[in-house]
Amino acid sequence: MRILIVAGRHPFPPRRGDELRALQCAESLAGRHQVTLLVPDSPVAGTIPLDLPFRVETFPRRRTALPAALLSVVSAGLPIQNAFFSYPALGRRIAELRGDADLVILQLVRLAGEMSALGDTPLIADLVDSLSLGFRSRARRDRRWLRPLLDAEARRVERCEERLLDRASGGLVVSDRDRADLASRLPSVLGKRLRTVPIAVDALGRSGGVRRDDTVVFSGNFGYFVNRDALGWFLAEVWPGLCRARPGVRLLCVGSRVPEALRRELARAGGKLSVDPEDLRAVLARATVAVAPLQCGSGLPIKVLEAWSAGTPVVASPWGAAGVDGAGALEVAATPGEWIEALAGLLGSPERRAILAAAGRSRLSSRYSREAVRRGFLESVESVRGSRGDGARAAAVGAAAL
Repeated sequence: MRILIVAGRHPFPPRRGDELRALQCAESLAGRHQVTLLVPDSPVAGTIPLDLPFRVETFPRRRTALPAALLSVVSAGLPIQNAFFSYPALGRRIAELRGDADLVILQLVRLAGEMSALGDTPLIADLVDSLSLGFRSRARRDRRWLRPLLDAEARRVERCEERLLDRASGGLVVSDRDRADLASRLPSVLGKRLRTVPIAVDALGRSGGVRRDDTVVFSGNFGYFVNRDALGWFLAEVWPGLCRARPGVRLLCVGSRVPEALRRELARAGGKLSVDPEDLRAVLARATVAVAPLQCGSGLPIKVLEAWSAGTPVVASPWGAAGVDGAGALEVAATPGEWIEALAGLLGSPERRAILAAAGRSRLSSRYSREAVRRGFLESVESVRGSRGDGARAAAVGAAAL
């Protein structure tokens, strides 16, 4: 089968989850199918490797001027954020390439405006996550004046997710939590099209160095509200009590795009910061416990998988734990008191840490391995094989809706 994968970001090298997702999708399918990955060009990003098992095509990264893009998405009933992924050349490149494709995989609801360029080519919508869930949950946590705006955007995204899945023969997300959320709001026929195919993370093959006692690590992209909110909550609600319960405990934050205000807040708490380390998982492997105190967001918390891959036990909030298949492989804490008890207990129990670390690695290899993800993508493609007729009928519906 000839498959065209369309992504909205340049994934070389992958810095975000959706960029990693695009590469894993292409790599997973290339062994059995003829795959083309269409991405924006990027003179400031990394060079596209020459030894890839799939073909890479590019389109000019120049975006539509924001006022015009906003007017276009609003008039089309699309989410406002789609304006930031409005590329004048993308629709033309899809139209040029789809003639040689038996199937198109369109990544993220942000590219839903390109459905009209697909013609009657069968489609899989790789939503990656339930973006509407992300906006709705953020509205409960962000500044009060932003909440109505976030709720309104969540409703626009919900409508767009439904349109995209109505046009598609199948839909993908990375988390069972997101799949269940979407299925609960969609017509049942659309909900049944959804399949969970997670992101793969390999287990670390070396120890990464000697673990430091009583070191708690938080990793993530701090340009992302979900991580800033989680760390702010942890510093205010958990950290002071943990320091009293476990004198000498250390906090290390590892990640990128750290705002200055968060740097100051972390410094006041006595925490340390490591920005863009060369080997993130080696840093995680030297920590005692990893934390995922997420209070909102959507998708798969890759920080949990990365900690498992490094053999580091994890304590997560109920929201963070819901994003992974982690039952028995991590500790869940909701209230500040539960967090302090869980962390103090793990810091003081090498035996319990070893049990959790082993369970995490086992879950990683069974659920989040490259082979498991490859099977998921291949099964998704096989499920829509021969659906060109259904795609033609759905295309007319999708074009009319837009």
